Amino acid sequence: MELKVLQINAQGFISVAANLKKCTEAEIDVIVIQESYAYKGKVKGYATSSARTIQPSSNHPQVAIIVLNQKIDVMQIDTESSSHVIGAYITTAVGDHYLIAAYFQYSHEVAPYINMLENMVKKIGREKRIICADVNANSVTWNSKSTDDRGEKVEELITDNRLIIIEANNPPTYSSSTGESNIDITLAIKNAYSDIVN
Repeated sequence: MELKVLQINAQGFISVAANLKKCTEAEIDVIVIQESYAYKGKVKGYATSSARTIQPSSNHPQVAIIVLNQKIDVMQIDTESSSHVIGAYITTAVGDHYLIAAYFQYSHEVAPYINMLENMVKKIGREKRIICADVNANSVTWNSKSTDDRGEKVEELITDNRLIIIEANNPPTYSSSTGESNIDITLAIKNAYSDIVN
């Protein structure tokens, strides 16, 4: 049995939530959202009778973790949470995991986000952890055409924390009229790698 995790950048649009039914039909266990749509500090559009939402306590939450599978127990972890980084402890049939959602906003310096994420990772320790991040950075390490300064800093985070890139050879994770790139990555510690379908 594997943990099915879907990572979505909603780009602030509630219309992305219309895919919730498709996620349920595809038996997705957990949705990790970056640039979530929020109203009055609450992530909107993903509510079902069984879904549980983990989000930062912020007026403008940029990330959320939506647990669709009723058999998964979930608890928010408050370590280093911010509007752009949130963590949850989930208990599943394949074991317990820490799941972290992160959004490195493109218009901001990347270093503060890396520090927040690294602090959370260090406090969690060597437990099974999965990180779904929109890093807004390019690196040939995760199949971008080139590596930029932001990508080099994220590479250091990955190396320093002995993380594995889950989708290193996948097609582009971002596509628009201006082009395609790989700016969204899923990371795991080695002991969590085999549990994930991403």
